[in-house]
Amino acid sequence: MFRKLFLLLFLIALFLKPILAQENFERNINVQVFDKLSNPYIYPWIGGFNHIQVSEIDLNLDGINDLFTFDRAGNKISTFINQGIPSTIAYTFAPQYKDSFPELHDWVLLRDFNCDGKIDIFTYSSGGAAVYKNSSQTQLSFELVTNLIYSDFLPDDGLNNPINLYVSSTYFNLFYFRNLRGISQKFVGRKFWNL
Repeated sequence: MFRKLFLLLFLIALFLKPILAQENFERNINVQVFDKLSNPYIYPWIGGFNHIQVSEIDLNLDGINDLFTFDRAGNKISTFINQGIPSTIAYTFAPQYKDSFPELHDWVLLRDFNCDGKIDIFTYSSGGAAVYKNSSQTQLSFELVTNLIYSDFLPDDGLNNPINLYVSSTYFNLFYFRNLRGISQKFVGRKFWNL
C-alpha cells in the first residue's frame, strides 16, 4: 500500500513539475552584463553570431548607411542604426527593421544593382540568385525583380539562349555583384538577361 501511494505521489510530482517550471519567467533585457575586466557589454541580449554576412544599407532613410547582418546559421537578420557620430563607430540595435526585409535564406548580399542610389538585395533562390529592388519611399521596402538571374553563356553564337546563372547555397563569393548596369553589365564576359 505504501509503495503504491509513493509511486502515485512520485508520478504526480513528475508530471506537475514541467507545468510549473516556467510559471514566473519574465524576460528582462535591462540586466547589465560585464566582461572579466568589469567593462559592460553594449548589447548582451541580442544573441550571438555564428556565420554572418555584413552589409551597409540606409534602414531609416536618413541618408546615413546603417548596418545589416545576416547569420547564415539560422537565417537570422539583425539590424543596427548608425548614430552618425563623426570618427566614431556607434550603432544602436534596431530589431524593428528586420520585418521590412523579405524572407531570406542561405546567403544575402546588399548591393545597388541598378545604380539608383538605393541598396538592393541579392539572395539565394533554388540553385541561383533572387534579386529584390529597394522600393523605399518613406519607409524601407523591397519588391522582387527576379527569382533567378539568367545569363547567355554563349553570347557570340547569335541564338540568345539564356540559362539560369547557378549559384550555390553553401558558398558564393558575392562581391562581384556591383553596378550590373551599363559598362559593367558584363560578368565574366556574360550578359545578364533579366536585370
